[in-house]
Amino acid sequence: MNNEAQGLDIVDYSDRVRIEQDEVSLPLCRRLGALLDLDFDELKRGDELPFPWTAVLFPGVARQSDIGEDGHPLRGDFLPPIALPRRRFAGRSVELVKPLRIGDPVERRSTITEVTPKEGRNGPMVFVTIRHEINGPAGLAMTEHQQVVYLGPEQPINRSAVDKAPEKLPEPAWKGSFIANPVALFRYSALTFNGHRIHYDRTYATEVEGYPAMVANGGLTTLLLLEMARQRLGKSVSSYNVRAVRPLFEDQTASLYGVADTEGGLFWALNPAGELVMKIDIRTQ
Repeated sequence: MNNEAQGLDIVDYSDRVRIEQDEVSLPLCRRLGALLDLDFDELKRGDELPFPWTAVLFPGVARQSDIGEDGHPLRGDFLPPIALPRRRFAGRSVELVKPLRIGDPVERRSTITEVTPKEGRNGPMVFVTIRHEINGPAGLAMTEHQQVVYLGPEQPINRSAVDKAPEKLPEPAWKGSFIANPVALFRYSALTFNGHRIHYDRTYATEVEGYPAMVANGGLTTLLLLEMARQRLGKSVSSYNVRAVRPLFEDQTASLYGVADTEGGLFWALNPAGELVMKIDIRTQ
């Protein structure tokens, strides 16, 4: 697939920069703690921010008149105006430099580093990679390379293609579970100011984007796996790499697993059919 097929001049969008300010606010952290079923009332200003909790910083804020039909900010301001209807989280790699604290003012500098058209099993898709640098009062706190993918209309799953080479995973040391019920999906979308309708509007998700049900936010699955890692590994995390494989849908139970290794640990989520939803490779100090 060439760039012209998507009506996109990649040169115009690579190296595009956006700078945003936010705050690691105590009320926001308490709401996130409540979602995670933690003792959120014990949190206070000055506490070190758990590293997975940066997920709720820097939401996509746009005027209501600048929101598209899908609930995302209109494309073409920062993200390129790719003419494919569906957008999904594909993965991220993160390096942790210094911890943030509750109450810190923070700044994020975002740069589009790569826009890559590809041809998948079900048609054209475009991967967009964004580099984020987050700074706090003590300087650089973390760097992240985030990848989102734009896709055509939802297609029936080719079971033979999916099942041909199942992921080989180790024996887990830790197990957990999570039910992607509508309340949890809505609360996470509200926390992150994520207006993408596939996460809370069943009619839109099924009739417009063609999914079988509402879609669990990939960021929520990431957060739950990283929380398992934070509570189980007992070491400071220096970096992690997230690979999203397939979506989890409304009211499905995700099985969460983890195991330590010599360099850190591996954490993953499976759907009710035993298929890999997400995998996170973690490195510790």
